[in-house]
Amino acid sequence: QSLARHGKVIAQLPTGGGKTVCFCSIIESYVKNGKRVLLLVHRKELIQQAAAKLFKMGLNHGYILSGVQPAYSRPVQLASIQTLIRRDMPRNIDLIITDECHHATAESYRTIYNAYPNAELLGFTATPCRTTGEGFSEVYNDIVCGPSVKELIQDGYLVEPTIYSAPLHLDLSRVKKTGGDYNDKALSDLLDNAKYLADLHREWEKHAYGKKTVVFAITIEHSKHIVAEYLSKGVPAAHIDGSTPDEERSRILKDFASGKYMILSNVGIVTEGFDVPAIECVQLTRPTESLALYLQMVGRGLRTLDGKERAIILDHANCVFMHGFPQADREWTIKGVRKKPKK
Repeated sequence: QSLARHGKVIAQLPTGGGKTVCFCSIIESYVKNGKRVLLLVHRKELIQQAAAKLFKMGLNHGYILSGVQPAYSRPVQLASIQTLIRRDMPRNIDLIITDECHHATAESYRTIYNAYPNAELLGFTATPCRTTGEGFSEVYNDIVCGPSVKELIQDGYLVEPTIYSAPLHLDLSRVKKTGGDYNDKALSDLLDNAKYLADLHREWEKHAYGKKTVVFAITIEHSKHIVAEYLSKGVPAAHIDGSTPDEERSRILKDFASGKYMILSNVGIVTEGFDVPAIECVQLTRPTESLALYLQMVGRGLRTLDGKERAIILDHANCVFMHGFPQADREWTIKGVRKKPKK
């Protein structure tokens, strides 16, 4: 109803709440009415997730992806934003769905939207907020919010987190910032040292021993140091980042999901579109002023699985003190999020 009325709408649903299922159902309804849909994503893994669901639904789709021959005649186009911006665009698109639409204010997305002035825009995100504090009203006209994290936990669709955290005894106010968040190198200079690395393993062994854990590191070097620390203690661990070759990254992710590795340390890879319900623990080593990044990180551990009663969050980065609990009440608006005082 909102899309019919406003034409450009954000759909907010927490991580693990079923965004892929929702937008694939919407795609199906549009195709049945003879319309054409363009799905925009910014990572290959997100295309693979959507493609798997659309295949099960029997929906004919094409890819606009590096190394793949496009098939523009098909009614559904799954497009990597990085590839589409460099190619001829498909014609006669009626609906553009943007996954992880908190990125949608970037120039590349807006260039594509402007190429389809008559298309409806529907964005999906768990976190409609930006580190800069600006909103999304220059792209979207309305927001529709799904059930909250708290409601999804109460209804059994997510597990409740148990959080272990202690305040950082560091003055982060003096840390240099880049793009509205702490500068990676400045953070690494503070936290990538023997004391903090040993603390990561010690607290994991104390609170999450034997549990499949995703670690969010600051830099590639920091992540590799974390892996070396765990390996030195006999804990199987692996590292991935944006420069890890596709085949190697796919192998590592598969081996982690199967249990070959107990620890997966990453930089900027596992925050969005990474669906491994078997994750039992999330270890935060990177302080951030971004509420979106914080919720994306902790959300990796909240998916349900038979026998999984809770998720453990090991917060070494002051995140819970800055942003509150993942299941805290938040009022999402087209202008971002109105933060309530944290207790």
